[in-house]
Amino acid sequence: MKKVLVLCLLLCSMIAGVACGGQEALGGQGALGQEVSNQTAVNSTTAVPPTQSAPIEAAADTGCEEYFRFCTHVQISGSITADFTSGIGGNVPSCAEWAAGGDSRHLDLPMVQAFEQTPPVIVALTALGEYTGPGEYALQHTKAGALPDMFPVLSIGDRTFERGEGATAVAQVAADGSGTFTATGLVEVASMQNSSPDPNAQVDLTVTWTCQEP
Repeated sequence: MKKVLVLCLLLCSMIAGVACGGQEALGGQGALGQEVSNQTAVNSTTAVPPTQSAPIEAAADTGCEEYFRFCTHVQISGSITADFTSGIGGNVPSCAEWAAGGDSRHLDLPMVQAFEQTPPVIVALTALGEYTGPGEYALQHTKAGALPDMFPVLSIGDRTFERGEGATAVAQVAADGSGTFTATGLVEVASMQNSSPDPNAQVDLTVTWTCQEP
């Protein structure tokens, strides 16, 4: 009888041990699952999105200091060639006011004084005799009953170029004060610096400018 009782006790102990071990194992698996679940949640929360390239903005570089009223881009072709940017001041209250329309008036177009060039380049005296507002103007050296326009005088070192026979010039002025003028058929003329000009020398000139508000 005692043997039977002992055997029963042993069996109960074994069954209780298996049950506890199984519950502990299941509890371990649950903890592991909880850990994996938590790790997944952290990853999804802190995940870094794909890198997106920001648009690259080119720095504005006009080639002129801001204190200049006009920034000019000069192109010369023909017997002499040049291509450069230079700044020039201007005694004008504002760009818009300088280019504003209204009654017919004389308008001096921006000069060029590029003493930093080798040789120095000067463009002067270009003007519209009857400016009435933004638009395109074909320069006329002579006008019946009206103020004439003035073709540019171009100095390159000791050489001077002016309007030749058949020369043409066109100017465009925008409302913001920017613009351009192109003169073709400028011929070399005698000057104080050069009394023997080349009769065959001829150049075309284009000056493009922007008006800056200091």
